[in-house]
Amino acid sequence: LMRWATAGVLCAAAAAAGWVGGAAAAVVGGSEEECSAAESQMARAPRAVLFAPGRCKEIHFVRHAEALHNLVASERPEEYHRDHQTERFRDTALTEEGHRQASALGARLAGSKLLKEVELVVVSPLSRAIETANYAFRANAAYDQARVPPFLATELARERVADHACDWRRPRSQLEEAFPYVDFSLLEHDEDVLWHEKEVHPDPYNSQACTERTHDLLDFLLERPEQKIAVVAHWVLFRHLFAAHGQDISFNNAELRTMHVRKK
Repeated sequence: LMRWATAGVLCAAAAAAGWVGGAAAAVVGGSEEECSAAESQMARAPRAVLFAPGRCKEIHFVRHAEALHNLVASERPEEYHRDHQTERFRDTALTEEGHRQASALGARLAGSKLLKEVELVVVSPLSRAIETANYAFRANAAYDQARVPPFLATELARERVADHACDWRRPRSQLEEAFPYVDFSLLEHDEDVLWHEKEVHPDPYNSQACTERTHDLLDFLLERPEQKIAVVAHWVLFRHLFAAHGQDISFNNAELRTMHVRKK
């Protein structure tokens, strides 16, 4: 698809219908009438629109659980400001609380229709997202292990690239050793070459490059053969994705929001 072309519709047609995981996780849907009204605004949408249930591809967006940088930034902000660009915070893992949050999300999903129907788990190549995805969609003891969906990592789902070392991924070879159940074949380089391509213009929280990457991510999901996909990724990335479609949505740690996506 051409960059910035209008190729799809991403529409959240109603307010939250339910909550799952973390502090809160909205399951967003809407009536046919609401979604018909949303269709009239499709010309103003970028390339995809979150849409109503039953009409298109179902995507479950999940933010990772608490990681070390989240904890330090919250409890010791001066320390984080001093060290956030150092190796100490490179590709941070989940904290003890993060493991609890992710495990709680998995427990809430246990036996659910959502868990049984997910055909693919797309993950950021950053460790905290993969660990969260493992708890939610793979390590659940109540889940039929014969039906565990495949895990696929893509740079499209990584966090916005700025100067925070927590978003500096480890070499692919290290990730493959740490997470053998994830397919890392889409990562073209062992080292993180994208770390040097900062997505901070015109502003780190309003990045044109990051916004464009969210369009590419939705295109990628739409082109996949699976109809029900989970995407485990990051706060700033999701802020850009939803803001591009007129929605001011902020995810809590280990929060899941279900949206529906279809091509225009």
